[in-house]
Amino acid sequence: MSEAVRPEALTDALRRHNVITVAVNDQLFGFLARDLHAVFPIDRITRVPMAPPGIVGLVNLRGRIAVALSLSSRLGLVCRHDRRPATPRFGIAVEQGSEIFAILVDSIGEVVGLKDLQPQPLPSDLSMSLRPHVAEVFRRDRQVLYLLDTAKLLIPLIELDGATFSQGFARMLSLRQPPEQGHEAGTDRR
Repeated sequence: MSEAVRPEALTDALRRHNVITVAVNDQLFGFLARDLHAVFPIDRITRVPMAPPGIVGLVNLRGRIAVALSLSSRLGLVCRHDRRPATPRFGIAVEQGSEIFAILVDSIGEVVGLKDLQPQPLPSDLSMSLRPHVAEVFRRDRQVLYLLDTAKLLIPLIELDGATFSQGFARMLSLRQPPEQGHEAGTDRR
């Protein structure tokens, strides 16, 4: 079956929206501006021991703690953020319910209107790790721009066994902690 026509293609109403372009590993991606809370430079990331793959750590976003998520890792690309920590990084803040995530990218591009972009068929050689997160493909100048579906990108992180991400993340970290030395399970030494 040909990938030239996509059933979830953008509607005319959606084409009136703007896209914020970002670069990750020299590839061009876009997010609908309406889905974003803020765009900001990353000054410092607090690493979280034993965090799941793709979770780089935590960042302070105007007094709120945001989970820093590597977009390159989430999309199955080579993750520069772990390899070269001195690389300038930017965060795109996305709110989902009561949670806030900072999606890490290499650089922030332009704000462009969807109506100004040329829709393209989904490439048949698009990687399986990238495919579920791409809402639409466009040509921008001489580059391919992958418009990402923010909700699909975050779905596995939003709920873990019915808990919010923060609760699930804390529970997961506590399960990964080795038992304390000298304490037997189920006993309290007070």
